[in-house]
Amino acid sequence: MKALFPCEEVVKKYLPAVRVSIAKKLRKKGFTQEAIAKELGLTQAAVSKYLSNDYGKPVRDTEKHSVVDRATSEIADKIASGAWREKHVTNAICSACIQFNSQIGDCDLVVNAITKT
Repeated sequence: MKALFPCEEVVKKYLPAVRVSIAKKLRKKGFTQEAIAKELGLTQAAVSKYLSNDYGKPVRDTEKHSVVDRATSEIADKIASGAWREKHVTNAICSACIQFNSQIGDCDLVVNAITKT
């Protein structure tokens, strides 16, 4: 199997795991699939797939990581309370991604470049 670049890891594992986790948490708070889709900029079909656990082991493993769980809990709470909108959610997901990647040792050059600017 070909090694992935850190940003490919983000696209293939981290972002889907974050979306899955937020979708599940919003569903527990009573959001419909359509409402979740609107908040996350997804289709209802994508939300349905996420809620049915129709995704691979790498996404499931990433979803369980403590950084992802903490970040997605905060994001879901803020969305549910109406305190956050798209810009806030995007910033929180990006911040958690940097923290997640620095903890697992990926993306050190990117993390260092971002935190120094």
